Amino acid sequence: MAAKNQCIACGADAEYSFRALEVQTLPLREVTGERKVQALGRFTEGAVCRDCAMRGLSDKLSIARTVRRDVLVYGGILLAGILVVLIFLSRVRVIGLVGFAAIVCGCLGIYQAFGNAIRHRREAEALPEEEALAEAAWEVFLRKAPAKTGDSDLTYIPLTPKTLAMKNGDLMIAYDLLPELAVKAWDLIHGKGDGPGVLPEKKI
Repeated sequence: MAAKNQCIACGADAEYSFRALEVQTLPLREVTGERKVQALGRFTEGAVCRDCAMRGLSDKLSIARTVRRDVLVYGGILLAGILVVLIFLSRVRVIGLVGFAAIVCGCLGIYQAFGNAIRHRREAEALPEEEALAEAAWEVFLRKAPAKTGDSDLTYIPLTPKTLAMKNGDLMIAYDLLPELAVKAWDLIHGKGDGPGVLPEKKI
């Protein structure tokens, strides 16, 4: 793990520092469907260097690099669907129709990937350079920070002027929180109340 003043990605001296509240989410599959159990973790600190932030921003501005992974995944689904249709449609019609569904899924996935990449690029281009770099640094932090703790997924709420200005409902929507947890998260990021979020900070 990198020290507080070292980049979480490469270990170099860092310029962008982050403090975030952990959110632990455990999805549970039940007979009636799927529900999730959430809990707040501790405050986590980490940092990202300028070079890694610049590389992250460069990737974000490159549509080709942004969509590469999704295109490979959904392109594979699309090709598999085409093969299933060609092989099975005239023999086993039901399986052939599944192939058509895969084709539709692949096309929609690729379309959505390009749409998201274009939108993210426009959002980054609209920001001042330093603000765009800070956002890119946060995304680098999210990619390198632990994503699991035990069986639970880990997500993070950054302590920034933007999140501190949010109301409970805004936090709930922006960070996919359960309503009661959004209230607790708001209290903790504003230094109120107590709970797991006030445990000693963890540096990553």
